[in-house]
Amino acid sequence: MKNFGVEFFAGHMTGKTLSETWTGLSLREVWGKFACSLKKTKPIQVNAFVLMKNHFHLLVSWNHSDVIRASEGVAAELDQTFGTETKIYPVKSFSNYLNVYKYIYRNPVEAGLVSLAEDYQYSSLRCVLGKSDLSFPVVDNMNVIHHPRILQWINADENLFRRICDDRSQP
Repeated sequence: MKNFGVEFFAGHMTGKTLSETWTGLSLREVWGKFACSLKKTKPIQVNAFVLMKNHFHLLVSWNHSDVIRASEGVAAELDQTFGTETKIYPVKSFSNYLNVYKYIYRNPVEAGLVSLAEDYQYSSLRCVLGKSDLSFPVVDNMNVIHHPRILQWINADENLFRRICDDRSQP
């Protein structure tokens, strides 16, 4: 998959606790522990992250085709730290990347926790937009901070992205 002429590879990591919540920890404590784990993800780049009450979604990329194997080390550490069973799904196209990106950030909206994706406290989107501090690096390949219509697309149920692309093709 290429982004701005540079080839990169991506994966969607998701993990679920074995219970209804993160056993014995508040979401704030789990967020802090994830931040510590995600600081050590080099050479994997975190592109999007959302922490929910009993699961997480993480979009990662790397400039090498073996992102899945590289992600396995991160997954093993997360499983050991949090008692999750982490699964890694390859992202095979830019269209798939867009769907995963939107799915991750809309997760709290779909769960009825917030009405706008950027308002969810345990999301890297909030941090990328400068609404809170982020203690681990996130590479936002969508440049949401520079393109407000991307944020509109994330928050829309409809496929606004198609209209954004159509607008770009108009003179």
